[in-house]
Amino acid sequence: MEPVSTNTMFCSDMCSKAFLLVALGVFVPHVVWASSQLTSDEAARSAFGTCAPKKENVFLDDKKMAAIQSLSGYEMPSKLVLRYVAKCGGETDGAAYVDVHRVRSKTETLLIVVDTADKIRRIEVLNFNEPPEHMPKEKWYGLFVGRSLDDELNLKKGIALVAGSTLTARATVGASRRVLALHQVLNQSLKSGGAQ
Repeated sequence: MEPVSTNTMFCSDMCSKAFLLVALGVFVPHVVWASSQLTSDEAARSAFGTCAPKKENVFLDDKKMAAIQSLSGYEMPSKLVLRYVAKCGGETDGAAYVDVHRVRSKTETLLIVVDTADKIRRIEVLNFNEPPEHMPKEKWYGLFVGRSLDDELNLKKGIALVAGSTLTARATVGASRRVLALHQVLNQSLKSGGAQ
């Protein structure tokens, strides 16, 4: 089984690969290393297993954008979110998001899976365009598993710094906090009966 994800899109060639929110729930929590550089669509399909994901475009209004920034401490790069939602047995079992962001001067694409308890279930590195020596080891990404949107989801707190990969570490923390805030804001909107 592979990961899942959603995120905010940079509208360029990245649009097809950016920000997808995926409901999932058939995972054993862990980090997946994508050596084959899956596209976000491929990752979403494999993440859901037998549950076929439904693709949706979500447009975030200014109020939701401000709420995400306030909760996460990071700006959303776009108002457009591509989301894949899957239900198994009538139940949604989590969400997955693709976060595309810059590390130094080049982009990185992560799939970040959020469980039904609003905690990170797994992270997959889909694409890393910086030199490979700036990418942390797989074990480091495991520090995010089980993390929620709290003060521990920060460098030098629950997430250790990585020598030689400080900017990547900062970008990963930012993406994780952004995705958890996005997930929370979209869930609140659903619970209150509001349109997304």
